[in-house]
Amino acid sequence: MELKLTNAKTVENIKAEEIILSGAFENLKATAVTSDGDTITIKTEGEVEATSAAYGYVQLSENATDAGAKILAMLEVDNLDAYIDAESFALENGLLGFDVDVYGKKLEISNDELAPLVTLEGYKVDSVKISDDKTSFRLYVKTEKSSLDDAVSALNGKALEIDSKAVGGDGIYVEITARTAN
Repeated sequence: MELKLTNAKTVENIKAEEIILSGAFENLKATAVTSDGDTITIKTEGEVEATSAAYGYVQLSENATDAGAKILAMLEVDNLDAYIDAESFALENGLLGFDVDVYGKKLEISNDELAPLVTLEGYKVDSVKISDDKTSFRLYVKTEKSSLDDAVSALNGKALEIDSKAVGGDGIYVEITARTAN
């Protein structure tokens, strides 16, 4: 994930260890930081943890700012309706498979009933396999891409929708930001 803070008034040579991530960002690790003095860009590894409405905090140490004082930015993190496991991507025989966790919801239907209720923008759903605990499923979609990285990159910005008949409420809509775990 990439975080950008503007009007931060930072020094230009910030080190990743001068950044503390907490709240919904506590499982993220800053891996690279760039700054032009006004905008700071923080590249991270890990996953955002927000199973209900929450905030993520980015704290810059006093060494990272022009003022010599700490800066704390609080960012609202929307409730996560679904999560795609970056370590689950696999490409085999023209099918891209990956795991989708439906936070706090149960899939009380069969695989055959779920498949037509899942849509992925620009893709044809081939099949699904619901987990034993019914809180996630493996989604298989047809792809023309021949490498895993290309297939996963092509998912970026695509809409994943799960109909309310599968999960209740208003259903689930997620815009995908995807990359392989490697």
